Amino acid sequence: MGENFMTAKIARPRCTGLYGVYEGREFHVALQGEKAILRSFLGEPEAHGFSSSKIASVQGICSVARIDLESLSFVRALCKWRGEPFVIVGVEGGLLSTFYIGERGEWMSSQPGIMRTGKLECYGRFDLVDVDEIIEFVDPLPL
Repeated sequence: MGENFMTAKIARPRCTGLYGVYEGREFHVALQGEKAILRSFLGEPEAHGFSSSKIASVQGICSVARIDLESLSFVRALCKWRGEPFVIVGVEGGLLSTFYIGERGEWMSSQPGIMRTGKLECYGRFDLVDVDEIIEFVDPLPL
């Protein structure tokens, strides 16, 4: 399993997590044993056969057998805000939910718009136009 990464300008970054291809289309995936729970997010084309979701940013959800996935991978999505590194943990419209992964936590927690969520953790929610250097590391996984 080698790590691949994309460095081209990413118009709609993915959040960090599992992704699977089902019927030729990529979805965010949560694995539950032999089942794969697929999520289609708002702003994406509507997914046929998906049930509506109670999660505000998710337009539809569908459960399929894991063996029906065409591929599976883990994506680690990173970006920089004001030159500091963050991991992208959520994407909703043009907003990115992020956690700080740099070495200046004390300083970062005092920046406007940054919330301290723990002794050494900081959370930020940024407009996509305010971040740069978006990189996705993609690690293919066995089905």
